[in-house]
Amino acid sequence: MVGRGSMVDGGWPFEIALGLIGEWRGARCVGIELFDPGDEAGLLTRFAQFATFGGNLIAQLYARHCAAFNARDWPAVVADVADDFVLVDRRPVTPWPVLRGRAEVEVMWRDLLTMGEDARLSFEFVEGDDESAIVRYGGRGHAVEGGGEFEIIAGNVAIQRRGCFAYGEVFDPDDLETMRTRRDELRPLARRRPGTDLPAEPLPIEHQIMRIFAALDAQDWDSAAATLAPGMHVVDHRATSGEVSHRAVLIAGQRALADNLVHLERHYEVIAATDTAGAVLVTVCGSRVDGGGPFAQALGAVLEWHGEFCVRVEFFDPQDEAGLVARFEELAAGSRL
Repeated sequence: MVGRGSMVDGGWPFEIALGLIGEWRGARCVGIELFDPGDEAGLLTRFAQFATFGGNLIAQLYARHCAAFNARDWPAVVADVADDFVLVDRRPVTPWPVLRGRAEVEVMWRDLLTMGEDARLSFEFVEGDDESAIVRYGGRGHAVEGGGEFEIIAGNVAIQRRGCFAYGEVFDPDDLETMRTRRDELRPLARRRPGTDLPAEPLPIEHQIMRIFAALDAQDWDSAAATLAPGMHVVDHRATSGEVSHRAVLIAGQRALADNLVHLERHYEVIAATDTAGAVLVTVCGSRVDGGGPFAQALGAVLEWHGEFCVRVEFFDPQDEAGLVARFEELAAGSRL
């Protein structure tokens, strides 16, 4: 891309050249990456990643991670690893049952070089989305001291948050059904607010929240409404609100967010929970369309479920955690007042 013109007030002519990769979803551009005009190799390499992985964020993370290892660029190896990253190896025999943080990731890959100095990483994206995915990956090389070629392949269920590897579990590479089951179990971890404890198992209420989030993300308003009981009880305790009164109003509010925001993200934090009820803090953030700037909204909610339906939701100001927890405890004790 080249821009040409002349400086104001009769100044010299100018020309600005740059390389650009744009990503579109529907009629909207959702991502731009810029390159120096002379870096055609870098531009085409990055484009090939987009073309191969369809813009999938986890595939892009693996592509960068493998490329950094193969270049022995250790700062880049851990650049996409979250500070609180956890990797759990579910295989029967493993040298790393649990691995935590960037430093241990680097140590693990440096250990691979003790097996073969020419070791290289590669991966195969099996299935998934931007938040969780199943990937096969491993190292290949020649063993030290003339030991011949070696190959180590593993299956991984990976969770991504805020553009970084956040959590993963390792399995035998051919055990696809177990990885699929485990991915379904772990999906709520991708939506937990950053800073919460990722290794803990998702609670039943979290899977219910994910059902709603998935429908809202897809702007599938009928499916979103189908998670809410037709006669659900809605109470808004917030000081500046009080207009949310029934299911249709809830869905209409979410449609308005989707119409007015891009890069919309929803995260939650469970404050307290039973199998059928929970107190949560929900954060919605994004950017206003037409360059209106960033948007963020937080609220507290007490949710109650019967089977597949949310039958009650009560909203609170996010700072009113005491009121949120008190109402949850009332519901947990059987009160419906």
